[in-house]
Amino acid sequence: ECSTFIARRFEEQIAKGFPEDGAALRDLTLRLDAEFLASGQESGSTGTFVIAETLETGRVRLRVGNVGDSRVLLGRLDGSMVEGTGSD
Repeated sequence: ECSTFIARRFEEQIAKGFPEDGAALRDLTLRLDAEFLASGQESGSTGTFVIAETLETGRVRLRVGNVGDSRVLLGRLDGSMVEGTGSD
């Protein structure tokens, strides 16, 4: 229930435009969490997402979000992994 709700609402919000920065993305995530909690449904989930945005330069900006105790691994096209902080 929770994951379906959040996926639908997240997609609706992103269709209106990308969050401008990390703070706006955090605010969106917290707002959707509050919406779900207010619905009174007894369900929960963790979530991980990536927003890929093509810039005017042709480069791609990735915004990665992690809510809960999910882990994110970022790989390159050649199969190698991007080193992270290793934080839990």
